[in-house]
Amino acid sequence: MSNWLMRYALVLWLLTAATICGVVSVRGQERTNQKAEEIPYIKVIDCLDCNDLFITLPTPKYPAYVGYGPHQYNGSVAIQVSIMNNGRVGKATAISGHPYFRPILEREAMSATFKPDIVDGSTRTGVILFLVVSKADNAEKVGLGIKRKLASKVLSCGVCNQNALFLPKPYYPEAAKSVGAAGKVAVEILIDENGRVQSAKAISGHIFLRIASEQAALKSLFTPMTLGKVPVRSTGVVIYDFKR
Repeated sequence: MSNWLMRYALVLWLLTAATICGVVSVRGQERTNQKAEEIPYIKVIDCLDCNDLFITLPTPKYPAYVGYGPHQYNGSVAIQVSIMNNGRVGKATAISGHPYFRPILEREAMSATFKPDIVDGSTRTGVILFLVVSKADNAEKVGLGIKRKLASKVLSCGVCNQNALFLPKPYYPEAAKSVGAAGKVAVEILIDENGRVQSAKAISGHIFLRIASEQAALKSLFTPMTLGKVPVRSTGVVIYDFKR
């Protein structure tokens, strides 16, 4: 009888221990998942006017110690790069984004590599657009691709050339050159909360210059308009002037 009681007590102890371990494991997994959601990160989300050129783009790590910087910053940082004929970055200059992350991502942008055989011998410029997220749960507060209450609001920037952070020149099509096409082309654009152009449609100008103008507009970057300090979408017109 004594042996039977000992065996029963042992089985009961093992079952209790297994249950406790299971609960600890689940809670530990929950904490792990929670921490994963809170892990800050930085990633490249676009390469404006250089998507056809890049071989490798930076994979930056969020700074281990932010110091005096923005502990809760969520937003984009745009770095303009000069691409040399050998495909390396000759210069990287921040044109938008939080001042704390600008020098960090300027250094990161220098590591990008591009196809040297496509560059025609002259320096070409592009913009590497980084997304900085200090906490995933806060990303929607700054319009990082997540719908917000103000997502339906669309403002107008009128003629948006003055709001451009990066406005590449359109190429001059051979067909346009052959007929001497020149003059101004107006392109109607829709700009998202991060300053990227979502759509572009030429509404005036020579027919042979319109497609080139639309393509250039789609590669541009603008200062987002704000409503109550919250970035919102905007529409407007960008003007290109073709000269023979």
